[in-house]
Amino acid sequence: MLAASTLSPKLAAAAVGGGSAGGVPGVGVGLGTANKAAPFALPASWAYSADVVVVGYGGAGAVSAITAYDAGANVLIVEKTPTLASVGVANTGTICTSIRGGGGNTHISGGICFMPLDQVGGALWHNSMSYGATPMAVSQAWAEMGVQNRAWLDSMSIPYAYSTAATEYGSIVPGASSGFASCTPTGGGAGFFYYLDQLVQKRNIPVIFNTRAQELIQDPNTGEVIGVQAVQNQSEVVNIQANKAVILTTGGFEFDARMKLNYLKCAPYHFGGWQYNTGDGIKMALKAGAGLWHMNTTSGRYSPWIPTYNTAWAQHHQTTGYIWVDRYGNRFCNESGLPSHSTWQVAVDWNFTYGQYARVPALLIFDSAGATQPLAGGEDPRLMHHETAARQEQTTTTTTTTSTSTSSQLVYGTGINQLPVQFGGTGALASAGFTGSAVGTPWSNNNAAEIAAGWIIQGADLPTLAANIASATIYGSNQGMAIPAGWNSVESMDNVTIPESANGGFGGTNCRNFSAANLTAAVNQFNKDVAAGKGDTVFGRTAVTMAAMTTPPYYALALWPAGPNTNGGPIRDQFSRTCDPDYNPIPRLYSGGENGSVWGFLYMTGGNNGESISFGRIAGNNAANEPSYQWPTS
Repeated sequence: MLAASTLSPKLAAAAVGGGSAGGVPGVGVGLGTANKAAPFALPASWAYSADVVVVGYGGAGAVSAITAYDAGANVLIVEKTPTLASVGVANTGTICTSIRGGGGNTHISGGICFMPLDQVGGALWHNSMSYGATPMAVSQAWAEMGVQNRAWLDSMSIPYAYSTAATEYGSIVPGASSGFASCTPTGGGAGFFYYLDQLVQKRNIPVIFNTRAQELIQDPNTGEVIGVQAVQNQSEVVNIQANKAVILTTGGFEFDARMKLNYLKCAPYHFGGWQYNTGDGIKMALKAGAGLWHMNTTSGRYSPWIPTYNTAWAQHHQTTGYIWVDRYGNRFCNESGLPSHSTWQVAVDWNFTYGQYARVPALLIFDSAGATQPLAGGEDPRLMHHETAARQEQTTTTTTTTSTSTSSQLVYGTGINQLPVQFGGTGALASAGFTGSAVGTPWSNNNAAEIAAGWIIQGADLPTLAANIASATIYGSNQGMAIPAGWNSVESMDNVTIPESANGGFGGTNCRNFSAANLTAAVNQFNKDVAAGKGDTVFGRTAVTMAAMTTPPYYALALWPAGPNTNGGPIRDQFSRTCDPDYNPIPRLYSGGENGSVWGFLYMTGGNNGESISFGRIAGNNAANEPSYQWPTS
């Protein structure tokens, strides 16, 4: 295994606590080297062999593989999903779909790659964003590598739009004034992964699709990770040798119901990301002795979810006449003033009177003026301009010539609509270019189908709407239901049921105690503030984001803690080594991306894509520079 002095030269100073980020205090990480015995006997033979084995082919996996290859290593990528062609999905050759398969959350994200402009201030800000849960040495590595990400994109000839960026949290987080930026590859997330996939193909790095890694193979004496055991084509067990190291880039646990229930701060939680993210890398790392961090942190917001699809949608506010209320009819926040990727924080409100999460689900309330526009679409849309202006969110101020286009840089909010039905989406977004697959049912443009199905609850007036909400069955789980359209695996469907008492009290997801008086008071006060024209007197929502709700009928749509991804997983040090609970590195094991993301507590737009570049480069370089494993002579 590598000594600290040989690890990623740009970051070596952090290993001795000197601070690689220009004077920001370093923190010693790790007390030694973890020693974990192998859980099963070493294999007698290997089906595949490479210097570096990358498990998971999303953005972080691709960057890790490219970097390791460019550092001189022989690289093999192992990916659990099938190729697009193997499940009958062709593509038109457009930038969004000219890939073989894989892609993960990178492919269905907006593609924004967030990065700091200053190492010192960036490290302070990043460490503060985690509330101290991420060691300063790791934040220093994030900042030191992040300032180089734009140059890396240039070196890879990936076109992008560049913009300076304000953080979602304003000046409340220390270091926020140090300066930040974003690069958004042409084509958004789909375009970003397209370019990465082309770089992988150009290097002839093999990708073994339809191969799910399930165990790490370790030296029984030293604990060194020397390979991966996987199941290929759902049936054949194969052993894959790693002469130097394994890098786990398998994403999060968005679609493992038991992990979500045990680790996240409220339930149920429905995500809109890559449905193959079922915590595989986390489980593998745990068996090898890894510790966990950031398990209660997500990139999350409120979103609609209905059990006809396994993934969440994302709400589109086409009008400003709406509010959110809890399960009892009380308004509880400034709906347009919350940070886009940490809105889930307001959902964590346990009510001891009824024994349930008061805001899971929350309810989006609107009148007929908002009913004629689509309320939901693909995950992760940009807000309407009048709301974006009211938030301290990302704003574009500069566009460079490295971008081929600013107007076509991305189709934001594609998510479920961009994925073909074979991968759990609707396949309905024409610009995604999928052909040869049936098109599922997207959210209707006028919400008529959703109203007819009962997903959107209707009332002739506010008291009637309240009564209908109280009597409605609000599904929070798809357990026991048919597999959603086109989804080819039951694994990611809910396998737990939250108990609910008969009177709608403890647990559950129905709103049996919903109050007409509370709802009427909330809407009347909101309308009164709209009429006054000075903004929201209760929660501070600005006047430009408000419109009166006075035109019946009235409607309600259940909203769930959602978003694209979790951020928890195996502990990672500043060298991208996977660590045990005491921060001792597990020999020859690295991780990147959302599998143990460096983002803790609060998350910033584009942070995962930026991290995939930064720590993908760290992991790939350090894994490639490991000495080859020496097999025992006896």
